[in-house]
Amino acid sequence: MFENIEFKTLNKIALFILALYLSPLFILGQAGHFGIHDGLAGKHDTLKVLSDSGEIFGDHNTTIPAMLNGVPRSSMGSEYDSMLWLMYFLGPFPALVVAKIIIHSVAFFGMHRLLVNHFLGKEMKTLSLGVALAFSVLPHYAHFGLSVAAQPLVLDSFMTIRRSGGRWTSWLVLVLVPFFSALYYSFLYILIFMGLVLGYDAFRNNKLNWKFLGAIVSMSMVFLLVEYRNIFMMLFNVDFISVREEFSVGASQNHSISYSIYRAIKSILHGFVYSQHDVNLSLQTFVIIPSAVIGLFIVFDRKIREPRFLLALFFIILSCTVYAVVRSDLMLPLKELFVGLRKFNIYLIFMEPMLWFLVFALSLKLMVKNAKRGATIALFLVSLQILYGFFNHSEIQKSRKPSYEEFFSVALFKEIENFIGRPKSEYRVVSIGLHPGISLYNGFYTLDGYFTNFSLAHKKAFRKIIAPELEKNEQIRRDYDAWGARCYVFVEELEYGNWLYTKHKNQVVHQLGLNMDAFLELGGEYVFSAVEVKNHKENQMVLLKTFEDSVSAWKIFLYRVEIKSIKS
Repeated sequence: MFENIEFKTLNKIALFILALYLSPLFILGQAGHFGIHDGLAGKHDTLKVLSDSGEIFGDHNTTIPAMLNGVPRSSMGSEYDSMLWLMYFLGPFPALVVAKIIIHSVAFFGMHRLLVNHFLGKEMKTLSLGVALAFSVLPHYAHFGLSVAAQPLVLDSFMTIRRSGGRWTSWLVLVLVPFFSALYYSFLYILIFMGLVLGYDAFRNNKLNWKFLGAIVSMSMVFLLVEYRNIFMMLFNVDFISVREEFSVGASQNHSISYSIYRAIKSILHGFVYSQHDVNLSLQTFVIIPSAVIGLFIVFDRKIREPRFLLALFFIILSCTVYAVVRSDLMLPLKELFVGLRKFNIYLIFMEPMLWFLVFALSLKLMVKNAKRGATIALFLVSLQILYGFFNHSEIQKSRKPSYEEFFSVALFKEIENFIGRPKSEYRVVSIGLHPGISLYNGFYTLDGYFTNFSLAHKKAFRKIIAPELEKNEQIRRDYDAWGARCYVFVEELEYGNWLYTKHKNQVVHQLGLNMDAFLELGGEYVFSAVEVKNHKENQMVLLKTFEDSVSAWKIFLYRVEIKSIKS
């Protein structure tokens, strides 16, 4: 493959293609598009709140008042989070750009090293380059840092230290990666697996690999440092009762066991073919899975021993199974009994992108070595996967959604702030038809928000506000009561799951039903609505003004709730 082209030239071509993939960050700037769910809304906004709070190094029990009527500092992550400091020093959007560059670059470099050093060998470094490029153009979520993208680099470091003790660079990787990633999402399971490998080696060789043990302990200790606030929340903050305490409580839909098993199997198959979540897309459907089928055929037809290929497939199936079963009705009886099962999800799914690309690389290796014109087939498949990655670029897939600039609409919300004319800390707001994270990003203090570790007491108090709307829709009621991390003003007339009611939709709500006495008791005063509420007077709301401009995606109806409605 490419016998007449020097590897350095191919490497430059690969880097150029990666730079082309990242170029919209610079060409479009804030007119570019990014993931909203678990991205701009739910991660980016809360990081900005912490960055602006003046409490980055605050005491565990210090309250950050801007969101959800106040959340403890310990629930908002560590001051050792590199993304937080990028935002603090560079500002929100430049931090996002720099994070994207780091993530995709590390994905490329790490996967190439892993494949060359441990899976394909130096004789197939060109193939490794192509697979690494395909991995680097996956739609990695910036706000998950290196939790997915750095897995190949970390695995390479562990395997190198296990085999030969490693150079200082391998140890440096294990020390630095925790500062830009999350233990919870992926590396906890990698560390557990490395521990099992260490035990297997000790049993087989009758001696302990001390350097390998040191590597596992070193990364674990750094993660304990980085995640110390989360550890405090889990083990020591007995005074704070989190919303997570009641995750899955009351979630049962009274399905039969056979139907629950059917739904779990359906979820497993869906996860295997399409991935379980937007934030861990492996893009395996159209190229990688067919390649794996061919690889399996070669393994069994030629009786080739390739245990790593089969092991990676096994872990993918295990990941899909665990995710589906843990989130199914089958687990609800255990979750009702054991609070730990309610509070913590098992996120093996975040390892799937790396595992799928290891399967892809090993499948291509089998083709090159055992199929006629295998190198040509491998080149074709790698090229297709790279093109598939480009097709899933956010500028293509999310082009119909608001851009960064349109979404946060800084100028528009500055106009609203000036119109209200009071310090934002004096009043609280909620949003209808748009994500509360937009208000948070623009410095307003909100009663609503998307956060997985706020006060259970606030969830219950907020429920009183939206109770009339919850009674209209069983799905919304069940999801709020059994989860509630999305503490939003749900409206039965609006599509559930859609909080992008932009100004071009001209949506109207005719029969809104909210408990405004409960709203006022929590300090609420203003409602930012992306839709017109026809019966606003019945909800004790006064329309003050509408706001829109040529840049913003929103037309905001600003309502004030009349204070006189509080019952004595």
